[in-house]
Amino acid sequence: MYRPNNKLLLKEEYLNRSDSVLYEVFCANGNLEESGIKLNDRKIGVWSYYSENGIKEKEIEYQGNYYNGIYREFYSNGKLKEEGNYIVIVKEREVNLIDPETFEETKSVRKMETSVKEGKWIYKDEHGKIVKEEYFKEGKLKKKTSDNKG
Repeated sequence: MYRPNNKLLLKEEYLNRSDSVLYEVFCANGNLEESGIKLNDRKIGVWSYYSENGIKEKEIEYQGNYYNGIYREFYSNGKLKEEGNYIVIVKEREVNLIDPETFEETKSVRKMETSVKEGKWIYKDEHGKIVKEEYFKEGKLKKKTSDNKG
């Protein structure tokens, strides 16, 4: 797919399976903006995201459009900014529904998948020094340490 000025916008390359596609999106200047694999039109595996000038900004692992696995974010100098893992959990949520015939309000429980932080997350400064660590269990912060030394 091309932009009106004939610059590449989107490239899809079908892999061994007809439902598996290498997906690449390009910036207006022609540099790669994001790339990864889609299976049945859902993101899977590790996707990479880049700034307009071609510097990698993030790597995110997906499972069916949800963050699930490694998450890395980078500074413009290429050094790691933060790193951790996501998991997919199922949450139950009570919702209010209106019966279309009687207009009576009823309650229903819906199960929803969501991505949450899990395990150790590390945050670094632009020189690569660890400035903070956090520990999560199913998305809830359990412990936090930081280096407040100058």
